Amino acid sequence: MIQRFIPLFASFLLILGSPSALADRTTGQALDDTTVQAAVKAALAESDAVKASSINLETYKGNVLLGGFVDTDAERAAAEQVAKSVEGVTKVTNGLVVSEPDRSMGQVIDDQTIETKVKAALMSDEVADAREVNVEVRRNVVLLTGFTESTEEKARAGEVARGVKGVEDVANVLVVKPQD
Repeated sequence: MIQRFIPLFASFLLILGSPSALADRTTGQALDDTTVQAAVKAALAESDAVKASSINLETYKGNVLLGGFVDTDAERAAAEQVAKSVEGVTKVTNGLVVSEPDRSMGQVIDDQTIETKVKAALMSDEVADAREVNVEVRRNVVLLTGFTESTEEKARAGEVARGVKGVEDVANVLVVKPQD
């Protein structure tokens, strides 16, 4: 009997993202956010103006955060317009960074190394909550996205990233979770 409920429970956890997803949201809010996020992803995938695979999304109480690297300003603007058009979206923060798409294999490896170092530095920091920070790197530019608990956490994550050897710039697009 219990074995029949294990897949259902596992699916529920996947929908919510993680057990900590409920820490400051009700189950209904977490499910609403999952629904909104799926709708935004679908809308981006249907758009000819954006490469949806280059765009990461996070949703918190209807607030959508777009993150990632895109090729042009037009693609950045189009992604924001698509996200804003989705029912249930209350606000869009556009954290997309325009960057040249072509990188050498050496640059890709350098970027991956920097990303690993930044993630490790965030995990060892007492203020920055690494679980809430997504890290992407392109051409030695670090992009930080996600929802944090405080402006202190946001600022500290940026400081930690800037302190990693090889980082040339940091785009800190972390958003402080809105209060009810």
